[in-house]
Amino acid sequence: MVNSQKVNLGSGTTIAPGWINIDISWNIWLCKLPFLKWILYKIGLLTEAAYKAKWPSSVIRHDVRKGLPFKDNSVDYIYTSHLLEHLKKREVVKVIRECHRILKPHGWIRIVVPDFKLLVSKNENQKYGAQN
Repeated sequence: MVNSQKVNLGSGTTIAPGWINIDISWNIWLCKLPFLKWILYKIGLLTEAAYKAKWPSSVIRHDVRKGLPFKDNSVDYIYTSHLLEHLKKREVVKVIRECHRILKPHGWIRIVVPDFKLLVSKNENQKYGAQN
């Protein structure tokens, strides 16, 4: 079987084995400097959850808004879950274009975002005081 290149954008601490896992969290960098991480926690600049978060060393720290570090037509699969909703519309368009650029012909992309219709419905109900 031919090795396929698989990319997980916005992986967080939940990595996919065999995939290239990418996230922007500063905690990736801080995990390599445990004493600094401890100091930031002790002085209150890091939450307990952030301090205790264990980032696998294989996660690549990269800002996907600045492009994807892959050659054209080089990736077989892209997965992204709960990343795009954190970006501005123009940034989403740029990231999707980058995904299209790096995907091989007949490559697959799976995008997971919150249920927008449900979010809007909840917002409207809260805005107008409707009961859930």
